[in-house]
Order: sequence, then structure tokens, then C-alpha cells
Amino acid sequence: MGDFDSPHVYVQWGGKLPGGETWSNGVRMAYTGFEMPETIPAGLISGVGSAIQALHTNAGCKIPSSVKLSFIKFARVGVNGHYVPNVPGVQANPQITTLADIAGSQSVVTGPPNQMAVAVTLTTGYSTGVAKKGRFYLPCPVYYPSATDGLISATEANAIQDAAALWLTTMNASNPDYRVAVFSRKSGAALHRLVTGVWVGRVIDTQRRRRRSLPETYVTV
Repeated sequence: MGDFDSPHVYVQWGGKLPGGETWSNGVRMAYTGFEMPETIPAGLISGVGSAIQALHTNAGCKIPSSVKLSFIKFARVGVNGHYVPNVPGVQANPQITTLADIAGSQSVVTGPPNQMAVAVTLTTGYSTGVAKKGRFYLPCPVYYPSATDGLISATEANAIQDAAALWLTTMNASNPDYRVAVFSRKSGAALHRLVTGVWVGRVIDTQRRRRRSLPETYVTV
């Protein structure tokens, strides 16, 4: 693994799951201007924050109310993959926005297991080579596979895709100099490509790291 091809902004968001577990997602945003500034524009922070909160509460995603969005973090990342050092008197890096545990849109009595997720694939228009696709995972959508084929319906997948497409549009509209991108730091072939679309499949995914601390309770006879 080598260096990135350019500095960029890493955006991470996440929060709480039932039982004291946590979840998070992250994407990178390329700077499309000449030289990335030492501060992240306020408009980018507010616009990206709005896009992420809208995705979390979008009815099409069916994220349960027991899943909370608690923070959004912005970090300037250098080509070496590390946070850019803070400069005295300049904006802190990283910068964290703490939220008041924003609930998902779906009211439920019992929700899916913490490790259940739906993958949102970020596409770039390239099918081969490095930096062709990215991915993040929506936490615990209240969609249940068919007993016949084990898949959620095309209608359900389309609803998530529509929400993710709106998220992408809003993210990119936050500031004209920053775009959601897929970065690769493959040694000798570092590259990034701007994200042009999203895919959502019909298979429920698993994120085991979102169920790693939940204590087991046994029933004995």
C-alpha cells in the first residue's frame, strides 16, 4: 500500500445501535481545485451534514428508530493517509459535529439484528482497474427477504437506491470544489475517480463489527 494521489477530505458518520453497539460509514471527497485549502469550507460541512441526516431519516431506507445518528466527522487527509497536522489558529482537524442521536425513520417494536445491513455501491463509470467502485453500509434497514428467493423486492431496493442517489447529489452540491470519490492507494498505481452513480442490490448484507460487544445471555434449563 502506497500513498494517495492527492490530499482529500474524509467524511465519517455513525452512532448508536441497540445494546450499546455502534456503527459508522465513511466516504472520501476529492478536491477538484488547484490546491486544497487548510480549512474545510463551512458550506461543505453544513451541506454534507444535511445530506447525511436526510439519508438516515429517509423513509425509503427504513432505518429503525432504535438506530441513532450521533456524529459526523470531517478530516483533511494528506497523501500519506494521515490527518493533516493542525495549524495554530486554523480550523481543527478532524472536525466533529455531535448530533442529538437522530433516530431512523422506521418505528419498530423489534428490529433486525445489529449486524444486518444493506450495501450502497458507489460507481465511477469504470468496470476495471483501481478505484472503480466504493461502498458503504446502511445500518439495520427494516426490510425482510422473501421466503421464496431470499431477496428483498426490487421495489424495496429501488427505494434505497433513490435515497442514496439523492444523498450523492446533495453531497456534491455542497461545494463546487469537492466531489464524492473513490480513492485507491495501490502502490505504484494511486488513483481516484469521481463517483457518478449508486447501485443497491437485493441481498441483505452482514457487518459483523456492528455486533462485537453485545453480551450473550443464555437460557438454561
